[in-house]
Amino acid sequence: MMLGIILGGWFFKENMFNLLIFLVFLSILTAILTTKMITETLILNTRLGKNNMNSKNVFKSYKAIIGDYRFILFTLGGIMLMSIEFQRDNYIAVRLTQDFSPISLVSNNISLSIDGFRMLSILTVVNMLFIILFTSVVSKYVNQFREKKMYIGFLLFTIGYAVCSISNNLIILLTATVILSIGELLYVPIRQSILSEIIDENKYNGPKKLDTK
Repeated sequence: MMLGIILGGWFFKENMFNLLIFLVFLSILTAILTTKMITETLILNTRLGKNNMNSKNVFKSYKAIIGDYRFILFTLGGIMLMSIEFQRDNYIAVRLTQDFSPISLVSNNISLSIDGFRMLSILTVVNMLFIILFTSVVSKYVNQFREKKMYIGFLLFTIGYAVCSISNNLIILLTATVILSIGELLYVPIRQSILSEIIDENKYNGPKKLDTK
């Protein structure tokens, strides 16, 4: 994914058609690999009964979910966070391509131009590298005072994206991306842990678990 982001951001402006052709080729290749080489390993000994899959039980499940106010508030909070994160591919992407002034970097007679497209790919790669390299390290230290650390993560995440939404300075954008990446590292594992704790499995009225022994 990181390589794709780099290639897309670097060659989108001048070679968009070639990138789209390459994307079509990869999509076809992925479909072939999925069809031919990926097989189901779970062997079901029993089938789901019709009574478990009817619309009545489905609505009962949704009714139980709607009645769980903690889960609803948690979900709404997650949607708000996602609305912030999606701005990188929406508002921030459009703003950088329109407002970011190209920067020329020259080193050892090698000239490199960074425009809005390439700047967006650089910011995305920086964020991804932080997640890849430091997730396991940070996860070891988030259990203690986890709610407090989660709130700090939310704050850093929001501040980082807010700065990226208004700044056109290379250093400030990179610094803001580091800040939001640290925030993401703090809140994501805690949020996932809390989600698993607030779900009441006794309220789930869907299909029963299958015996696959």
